[in-house]
Amino acid sequence: MTTQHAPGRGAVGRSRVTLSDDAVAVGPGRDESPKRTSRGGATGSADARTGGSSGIPARLLASARWPLELEDPAPPWAPRDAWSGIVRRSIDAYRMGLAEEALQYWVPEITWRLPGSGPLSGLHRGGAAIFQLHARARRLTRDTFRQRLVALEGGGPIVTAYLRTEGRRGDRVLDIPSLVSFEVNGGRICRVTELPGDLDAWNAFWA
Repeated sequence: MTTQHAPGRGAVGRSRVTLSDDAVAVGPGRDESPKRTSRGGATGSADARTGGSSGIPARLLASARWPLELEDPAPPWAPRDAWSGIVRRSIDAYRMGLAEEALQYWVPEITWRLPGSGPLSGLHRGGAAIFQLHARARRLTRDTFRQRLVALEGGGPIVTAYLRTEGRRGDRVLDIPSLVSFEVNGGRICRVTELPGDLDAWNAFWA
């Protein structure tokens, strides 16, 4: 079965719908916040297991990466405002695997919401949950899940990224536009909402 919807990349802008081992399954509508435990104040060994002050396991930090590529030719990157600059630097850090740098642009309780009924759908709260989200997308597609940044629009505290989302799962093919909105507050990203341009195709791909 092949689920392949959505026009070519040129239609992304016109439609305006255009925006690990540690991974956990996230059901639709669930709030998945990473669970933290305490070991009685031990610090030396804990720092070896976690990424310093972030409290995120070092192994997860080392593998965290948003499978996002730049459109070719790459779009102009000169940010038009402070909000776009924050989002742009966060995107660049995360897609290049610089997880700790990306965290500097996020509030600790940042959320990333995805609609739908598949294993990635729901509310992902905190940096670790977001890293797990993209690790799971890569693992479930045998590392074929890719998103491509087509355009970034700002001008205020809500910055919008227009993406092309692609992947393969057996004989299922995903090729749809997506929109991702970043809400910036106090100089850091506090809320991310990702909207697949074809929700039926998205749900069928992950079913």
